[in-house]
Amino acid sequence: MTALTSTNTHSVQEMCRHFTRATGWPLLFVNGDGELTAETESLLRDDPSCCWFSHVRLEDATRGFLTMGLPPNTSHDGTFNSACDLAEQLSNLLNRFGTAARSLDVRSYDLSKLIDLGNSRPSQENIADILTRLLGALLQLTSFQSTAFFLLDSAANEVNLRAKHQTLEMSIPHPSRDLRLSPPDLEALANGDVLLQRNRGRDEEFLPDEAGVGVGVRVRNDSGPLGTLWAFDRRNRVPARDEVQVLASAAAQLGQLLGRLVLHQDSDDGRRIHRELQVVADGEDYIPVLPVDGDTRFEVARHCSSRFEVGGDLCELVPINPHKTVIVVGDASGDSIPAALIMNSVRGCVRSLIDVYRDNIEQTDSLMARVNKTLHDVTPPHQFMSLFIGVLDTEAMTLTYTNAGHPCPVVVRDLGFAALESHGVLVGVTTEASYTKSVVSLVRGNALVLFSDGVTEAMNSNREMFRYDGIISAIKDSTGKSAKDLKRDILIRLEQHLEGSNSGDDRTLLVIRMMG
Repeated sequence: MTALTSTNTHSVQEMCRHFTRATGWPLLFVNGDGELTAETESLLRDDPSCCWFSHVRLEDATRGFLTMGLPPNTSHDGTFNSACDLAEQLSNLLNRFGTAARSLDVRSYDLSKLIDLGNSRPSQENIADILTRLLGALLQLTSFQSTAFFLLDSAANEVNLRAKHQTLEMSIPHPSRDLRLSPPDLEALANGDVLLQRNRGRDEEFLPDEAGVGVGVRVRNDSGPLGTLWAFDRRNRVPARDEVQVLASAAAQLGQLLGRLVLHQDSDDGRRIHRELQVVADGEDYIPVLPVDGDTRFEVARHCSSRFEVGGDLCELVPINPHKTVIVVGDASGDSIPAALIMNSVRGCVRSLIDVYRDNIEQTDSLMARVNKTLHDVTPPHQFMSLFIGVLDTEAMTLTYTNAGHPCPVVVRDLGFAALESHGVLVGVTTEASYTKSVVSLVRGNALVLFSDGVTEAMNSNREMFRYDGIISAIKDSTGKSAKDLKRDILIRLEQHLEGSNSGDDRTLLVIRMMG
């Protein structure tokens, strides 16, 4: 870069015009070239009409000059010193802007190198080298002095230290961590990230003696969690947001790297697994989705799709009596087989508990607590699920429900839209979780829209998510429309948002419209 860009030059010239109008002293910007800098500066010094000039620098080299000439009105002569001071301040600001812009360019270049490392073709022979280079690049992009990667074992019961890179020697504590003892890695696997600080309770047990702060993020790929990535700093400080974002980006690249390594498998095994998955997938379509026992006071439309042969989304309606129907919608962590195993465990548990609670089916909070404890007891700590359990009573025209961390459903009324509240954490995370319930009154024409995050988080080529706004905009004119029409409108708007791209996630959409 030998000169300022045309966009930046235009901005500087616009500032000069504002300066001239405000002070009466004509200020100009002369765009420069490195080879002509000395000649331009000599001309400015010899120009009797130039009473002040200053260098505009970028990358430690002069890229142009600010020059101030004589005012056309001699009444401004007494403001010369003030005008020079103000022009000097403007010059300093431009130089600081150039330095910041250069820093951003360097950071973007370093980040692209990090992404290139994540896109490398790994093998058993070079994976250690690529991993070391990726951890080293992470330290270059942040103010941390130590990084460490913990890999989740095949039984999903513990994480073990597999690699580290340091500019300041630190002893990483607990190289083998049992997830059943709830180390901070468990919180990172469940929530995405975790912060450890010196002088804060149990945090110190997992911080190196030389560190004042540590940040851990989840490493995962399309198949589920793979481990945790940690960064430590000897200073006890709150890490900057962009540092955490870089750490998360490195974790994403690491997940892709490890995913490509383990996906190289024998073709015969791949064909056998595909056949077995197809058998499982064929058995998932029998889930009942329409009202039974002749209850015509509500109608249902449902869409479920999986990225792979099987998925972790749960969506079904279970009739209790002619007027009460249980609605179950959920989304298991991970994808494909691991997610399907969690989903089917929860599905079987809910089915069994519905029989137990048949006479007290509105106790959705108690039912949810039982589901949570069961899932926590029979699955590894990193396997969990968001879950919505509701009881639709078409005689009382009410919905009684409990929401455990699932995307909040939308109730559509004549006067607008409202999101139903959530009541607690995901099921399976901790056995100590407690839940509450809510009751919503409904009238003829109201609609309930339930969905998984595969709908709201669907991302187009510009990395823009569909969000709640996409659903609302699709059904803003819902008067007189059936559940099938509302479902169709949402899916059409979703496809328009994606523009043919595939955001790669399971998607569930359930629309229920009250008829009477």
